[in-house]
Amino acid sequence: MVPVVAKELSKIYREGSLEVTAVASVDLEFQSGELIGLFGPSGSGKTTLLSMLGCMLKPTGGTLELFGQDITSLDERDLPAIRKKYISFIFQGFNLFPPLTVYENVMLVMNLKRIDPMVADQRARELLEAVGLGKRMNFLPRELSGGQRQRVAIARALAADAPLILADEPTGNLDHENGRTVMEMLKTLASEQNCCVVVATHDNRINDLFDRVVCMEDGRMLPEKRKET
Repeated sequence: MVPVVAKELSKIYREGSLEVTAVASVDLEFQSGELIGLFGPSGSGKTTLLSMLGCMLKPTGGTLELFGQDITSLDERDLPAIRKKYISFIFQGFNLFPPLTVYENVMLVMNLKRIDPMVADQRARELLEAVGLGKRMNFLPRELSGGQRQRVAIARALAADAPLILADEPTGNLDHENGRTVMEMLKTLASEQNCCVVVATHDNRINDLFDRVVCMEDGRMLPEKRKET
């Protein structure tokens, strides 16, 4: 089943007689196993598009299907269940809970999903080992570097076991080395877990890692670039 299909997807903000088109008639189709780069300068519409894909914003026009389900036909109160079932987010600001340890931040997601505590414990430890933080499980976020905090965010996203992962500027607060390490982890995640990973970014230093590159400008999607094989 195709994870994401959008047809003429649009988002218009209205205030009185003023209209601002943030996303204009976007058509796209994203597959499982792909790492997709969503590029564009500030104000291009990429974050708005990512928010609609994540069911955080309702489109103004067009259709959006996630895993065969028409999202645009649903009521606002139905969207949290869709997010919980299908979607995990990775943010530029990490969005970790400061009072919780690294381990507790990852466990929180699985607790919300009511996963058996013993299964969740083993999963959290395996994920933190996988992202190189096995020895820092009991550290607080403030005791970690920016790259380490972003790796915690990736482990938390993996813990959600979501087939669609949306990342908004995940390398924005990182230096080149740490940023590339984070993106390589996301690429491995997409291929090995057969997830669809969509990354909104303007960091051209990492565009060689993407399977597909989608560029936005003035709310419109430019002709797509695919990696040559």
